[in-house]
Amino acid sequence: MKPLLTFILQFLFLHNGICQYEKIGTMVDPSWKSRVEEAGDAWKGNGYLIKGTIYCHDDLHKGYVTLINGRTAKDVLIRYNLYTHEINYLENKIEMILDASAPVHEFGYDYTFRDEPGSIVFRSGYPSMGINTDKTFYQVVVDRSIALLKYTSKKILEERTELGALQKVIIDTDTWFIYNSADKNMVEIKRNKNSLMEALPKYADRIKSIIEAKKLRLKSDADWFILLSELTAG
Repeated sequence: MKPLLTFILQFLFLHNGICQYEKIGTMVDPSWKSRVEEAGDAWKGNGYLIKGTIYCHDDLHKGYVTLINGRTAKDVLIRYNLYTHEINYLENKIEMILDASAPVHEFGYDYTFRDEPGSIVFRSGYPSMGINTDKTFYQVVVDRSIALLKYTSKKILEERTELGALQKVIIDTDTWFIYNSADKNMVEIKRNKNSLMEALPKYADRIKSIIEAKKLRLKSDADWFILLSELTAG
């Protein structure tokens, strides 16, 4: 298996006829580390420790990266920076940042949380919404013809501790979307029944029927999976 960086360099060489290292990956060097300190990573900066993490998961996990032409690099150690929306990967024991110009369509990895295995997938190519473009990565929570997507951003807030000292804390802001592949329409929703029915008015009666029959509360990803699977069945 060739390293991800080599794979993408070869792709761009074939695609564009050129390949420039600095356009593909950037080593995690002191200047980048300084920038990430301000973003709230686990390094100390400016005399205090910023609480929280900028990553979806702190550790590097073995996953895959799929390019827009369908080619896939597998068994790559990656983690996703939700503050800068950059993909980090390990090559030859050096952590790199994948340049935003790399034509990535999807990436994902398996992980374990509280002894429970899980997997996560991020995908681009969805319609532009506000400041988000078709290159924006969304977490695919339910992958059906009517899909549930989540966009997470990290923000840094300053607050006072019980002792009156100032500290910076990282918080997550989640925005939810429904994407209907039949008409390629995407609508922002709140994660509840009424908002979903407003986003999909022609499915409203069916949504209500499924929720009542399956006794769904829509508080978990599993409930949404059941609902959207039933909704798109047949």
